Amino acid sequence: PPPPPPPPPPAMSAGEMKNATITIIESFHQTSPPKAEVILEGLADLRSRGADMSGVLSPLLVAALNHRGINVEERLTLVLPALTAAVEKGAEGGLAAPEFEAGAVALCRELHNLVEDLPKAPKLLGPFLGAFVAAGATSLGALLGAILDVEPLPSGDDGEESTDPPLVAAGHAHEVLFGVVRALKEAKGEEAAVAAWKDSKLDATKFFDEFGRDMAGEDCAKAGLPFLAPA
Repeated sequence: PPPPPPPPPPAMSAGEMKNATITIIESFHQTSPPKAEVILEGLADLRSRGADMSGVLSPLLVAALNHRGINVEERLTLVLPALTAAVEKGAEGGLAAPEFEAGAVALCRELHNLVEDLPKAPKLLGPFLGAFVAAGATSLGALLGAILDVEPLPSGDDGEESTDPPLVAAGHAHEVLFGVVRALKEAKGEEAAVAAWKDSKLDATKFFDEFGRDMAGEDCAKAGLPFLAPA
């Protein structure tokens, strides 16, 4: 009988994936100016090593956000061209749209853990992810719904128990909402943004904590997104 095919490479652990993505981001910043090819080559290398590619985006963007030595405002804008190219290439040399979406959803579910060290993370991630909603790689409902799907955290030392998802309770969920929808509106126009918001079937008030909920409609209007406010 023919010899059995070689076994697939063992799956990378979460720790190995985290270290590999940090290395990719460090290599990216060692080129001057940073070159998109470095990230694309890193992604191709991970795929060849049997990495679960739907688990790559979240640690890669966390590594990008945590990279010191450059202004926090620029940490995601610098990697945007590389990840745009990765999604355009798809599974052949980049990330297939379902892999991108799975990673983006995982990141949205974990975002509350980043806020303590990086309070600006939700504000920075909103426009970044909105660019990919505009490009059709993911949807408003998938990304924003993921934030609301996270179970409330158990009560803290003060005994105050919140019934809200953790990013909402921390007062940052509406920043992601505004950032994503504004980026979509700027890229595709208000009509497309309104249609995408309706399709998502989400309720904007759920992105505000209990103290901000009454003012949600007013805040949506102030953000230039009055169509988010519940009718």
